[in-house]
Amino acid sequence: QKLLILIGSCSTQQFPKGQELHVANSVTCPSNVVAGNAINFKHSVFSAKIVSRRAYDLHTWVIDTGASDHIVCSIQLMTSYTEISHTMVELPNGEAALVTHIGTIQLSSHITLNNVLCAPSFTFNLLSVSALTKSQSICLVFLSQFCFLQDLTCWSAIGMGKMHDGLYLLQDSSLSQATGSLSDFL
Repeated sequence: QKLLILIGSCSTQQFPKGQELHVANSVTCPSNVVAGNAINFKHSVFSAKIVSRRAYDLHTWVIDTGASDHIVCSIQLMTSYTEISHTMVELPNGEAALVTHIGTIQLSSHITLNNVLCAPSFTFNLLSVSALTKSQSICLVFLSQFCFLQDLTCWSAIGMGKMHDGLYLLQDSSLSQATGSLSDFL
């Protein structure tokens, strides 16, 4: 209740229109709102980091625990696909992106992605953790700077993600390596 009162008594700062998709609203409060104590929202859930979309390309895969589907930005990555129409994917910011195709991607000899959505407005690809673990015998182990993809049938590492600007990015080189233990990837 105190948090709701605090938020209600704070002002909301809007960012310029060009940044709406990349930056969430920030919350600023006068220091006297909470019994004279200044509150720094810079490193809290009320702050959003600007992500440079230009840092990612056609072959960048973001390992996403919140995505319900795998999404790619180009049909060039698909081994087989079907054109679809009138389909949108809802984004966490409330907007929607047009989906043009659905298909299959062979990420490696151990990882095949089915029912992958193609949204050409994306500039990178999303690897849905839930879709991956539901369709294959794979688990993911998250550490502070790395994420390891493990084959549950032989318990060997089959891929690795590395933390970059708060996101785990799948490393292409880890997919081409022979299966091995976690120490082989480090």
